[in-house]
Amino acid sequence: MLRWWTHRGKPPQVSVTLEEILSQIRYLHGELPPIQDDIRIGEIVAYRTWALGSLAVGSRTAPVLVSLTREHIWSPQQEEMAKCLVARYIEHPVPSLNCTCGIYASKRGEEKPLRFHISGTVQLWGTVIEGTTGYRASHARVLSLDAAPGLKQDTLAMLRRLYTPQLEYPAS
Repeated sequence: MLRWWTHRGKPPQVSVTLEEILSQIRYLHGELPPIQDDIRIGEIVAYRTWALGSLAVGSRTAPVLVSLTREHIWSPQQEEMAKCLVARYIEHPVPSLNCTCGIYASKRGEEKPLRFHISGTVQLWGTVIEGTTGYRASHARVLSLDAAPGLKQDTLAMLRRLYTPQLEYPAS
């Protein structure tokens, strides 16, 4: 039911086209305006911190990177694709302007990561939404693993071989 709020018995004067209204509705549901064909956006390098996890492989365990905010193991040498866990039943682009979904990364690295947290850099691409201190992206990949206070050097070396074998790290 459409209800007009009236002022002195007259409907308000509105000069908005139907396309403008539909555009606003799409925007509110997280759809971004179309990007011009001649604009190409590259990847963004940003900072991220993970927790140390372990994964059973036969009778042994292997160290893995685990997201700090949810129990998600990052796949070695694979791209991560964001999924919305907040609005599971409402289909929308990930990330969305009106949701908190996406893969998070920071514009600045932590000056002193917490003990047993692993800090490093990630490559972000796809749909990327910039915030005041970082980004939310639809796709990400581990680029480097830089610091891990309190972590044994051999564990950090194993994580580096697993996630970033293309890099040569200085001996510590």
